[in-house]
Amino acid sequence: MLSINKLRSDHVVDFAAEELHKYLRMMMLELPPIPITYDPNATEGFRLGLLEDFGILFEGDDAALDDVVHIETTKEGGIIAGSNYRSILFAVYRYLKLCGCRFYAPGVDGEFIPRKPIEPQSYHKLADIRSRRFMLEGRPSFQDTLAYVDYHAKQELNGYGIATPFVYMARYYMHDQLEAHREPEPVDAETVHQMAKALECECDKRGMKFGGGNHDIIPELLGIDPLERELYKKGLKEPTEEMKSKMALLDGKRDLFKKDPFNTNFCMSRADLRKKYVDIVVRMAKQNPHYSNIACCLADLRRNHCECEECQKLHPTDFLVMIVNDIDEIFTREGIPTKLSFSTYVDQQFAPKVARVNNPKRVSMSFPPIGRTYSKSITKDTVFPETQPYVRNAWPTPRSVEENYAYLKKWQEVFPGNFSTYEYHFYVHQYRDPGLMSMSRRLYEDIQALKLVNLTGMTEDGSNKNCFPHGFMSHIYGQTLVDLNTDYEAAKEDYFKTCYGEDWQAALDYMEQVSAIFEHAYMCGDKPTDNVHSIYYDPARVQEFEKMFELAKKGRELAAAHKQMPHRIQVIHWRIMHFHTMWCEMVAKAMIEKCQGKDVESLKLWKSLVAEFSQYDIVLEKYFDMSLAAVSFNRLLAAVQPATDF
Repeated sequence: MLSINKLRSDHVVDFAAEELHKYLRMMMLELPPIPITYDPNATEGFRLGLLEDFGILFEGDDAALDDVVHIETTKEGGIIAGSNYRSILFAVYRYLKLCGCRFYAPGVDGEFIPRKPIEPQSYHKLADIRSRRFMLEGRPSFQDTLAYVDYHAKQELNGYGIATPFVYMARYYMHDQLEAHREPEPVDAETVHQMAKALECECDKRGMKFGGGNHDIIPELLGIDPLERELYKKGLKEPTEEMKSKMALLDGKRDLFKKDPFNTNFCMSRADLRKKYVDIVVRMAKQNPHYSNIACCLADLRRNHCECEECQKLHPTDFLVMIVNDIDEIFTREGIPTKLSFSTYVDQQFAPKVARVNNPKRVSMSFPPIGRTYSKSITKDTVFPETQPYVRNAWPTPRSVEENYAYLKKWQEVFPGNFSTYEYHFYVHQYRDPGLMSMSRRLYEDIQALKLVNLTGMTEDGSNKNCFPHGFMSHIYGQTLVDLNTDYEAAKEDYFKTCYGEDWQAALDYMEQVSAIFEHAYMCGDKPTDNVHSIYYDPARVQEFEKMFELAKKGRELAAAHKQMPHRIQVIHWRIMHFHTMWCEMVAKAMIEKCQGKDVESLKLWKSLVAEFSQYDIVLEKYFDMSLAAVSFNRLLAAVQPATDF
């Protein structure tokens, strides 16, 4: 009789054992409940433990950070081990995948569990990319996010960011952009705070790392309650003169930048304000000892740094490094183990003039190429251009991927520690490729490039609801971060076969034709044809976009022919295709107007189409962030010159 034995007493191992038990019984319906015991000396059945419990060599650098999975089983059980408790859970999921299970979308509707007995399995792998994370962004509901935390763990992602959840969740519950058919249901800050704590518990149950710090540090420094952000943005509340005195001097005055506390920097040359920043982070670390990392962020947006005489003597990054060094000094003195990070975000992409990080072992760098387009990736043959000098609040935005990475290389010359990339494939950019096949390939190639530019991790900032029209892009993200040798074509075939059944090739052909119609380089704004109209002016594309209507008709016929399928995951995917054909027709109609230079008409048409289509949001919201997708095209259709999308 099968048994599951835990060689370690830990809540993550408890959860791993329960997951193994659940899926084994789903695979083999005749199985009675499998006994689960804590037995450090077990020699029979499934044994769940750390590598060291089995005398298995750990080949990583840090067992707490590097995920190693080891599997050696027979039909009666065997070793399922990891380098840390989180990795034991990942080993369980990897074992189940080897047995034929597939986790291709959140929730039970996104899983394929075969009916078959288990077979012997052998597997050993150190994840190729150390840090594999997602951020809470977009317009997420609490229930959807719970499902995605579970899904991310099954993808073997080892971290999740829950910073400033009120900003994003409030947009969902107000049903931003979708009010025509979704009545707003406001949620207060305290309720969202409770939701965030529940999400932290779900991450902790899986051993996933999470931390604090974000753009809300500065509002607190200024004396503004971060939860009152919308009141200031709407003009319902005004900053006091004392608050203004701390703000960055811009165009001769100190005030909120674009009326938003999250977008407002402070006068960084003032030592008292830097100390206030340090005090906030130290307090945050002491109040949240479960945080693995605190991100030391400045304000959101760009070109919003103080222009006073003292601030202009150094780069913003000089002052930020001073802050981080002061925090590290206190952490070291008081024995606080929390790691620190800060990013090369917008103005911070310019390396400091003189300041240097004192303790690279505690501090890591995040590289967010926020202004890049997604029409190509870095390769071994990429030639990096010279960077532009820093001109306070007047520097040119780097758009190409080569330009963005050129600034990273400048940073790497002055900081010897670890760098991770902080990317935006799942933000507004994914919607510019309605078939998601171009973006899936771009994401795969961008991950392949990480080693070329000495990046040890990847975090995606964007919507968590990424299964419209399919979740292959989300799947290839987790799979490739674990194994850079992942075969893209083989992974694609496995995904589509699982999710669409015997007619998977027809589904894949439809998706690839959609991506071809909406050529991604054009949709990124990388193929302007003249300098008179907008960057999307190209009347010759009308004929191409009109192809979408016939393709949509074929897609609906395909979906209608596959309403009854052997597996629930297939029913869901074909059903999503039905709605997707209507969405693509909407995008095509708007782009036909846009490419002919009818900018105002295209945006007006788009908003009316979204209002009508929003009636389906209640059906699709688990898989599709319709609100963020609408915003993505609001920006595209309003654009005349290249946009940075932030």
